Amino acid sequence: MREVYRHKSEVATRALRESCGNLIRFTPPRGSFFLWAAVNERVDWPRAQREIREAGIMLRPASRFATQDERSLIRLAYGHCDDRTITEGLGLLGQILHRCLRKDAT
Repeated sequence: MREVYRHKSEVATRALRESCGNLIRFTPPRGSFFLWAAVNERVDWPRAQREIREAGIMLRPASRFATQDERSLIRLAYGHCDDRTITEGLGLLGQILHRCLRKDAT
């Protein structure tokens, strides 16, 4: 099972780097079911959250898991997804984050 989840974490890491670039910061997991990521402050996060929900992407804000209110820290779970779903979902996330860049941040 470790190899299965290590592979999924590699797929997720590659997809995040390719689609989100510097709009998201994270430490690649060494196998896991999820990863934590911080969205760059140049992104209009309230707008991005709305678009993410409308696109059907499931993610959880850090406030659901900790007492701190890290408004743009998110948990992305990929353990139950196949490679295609991970790649397409994170690709869509990247499109949304790029679209939601603040005009004064470009």
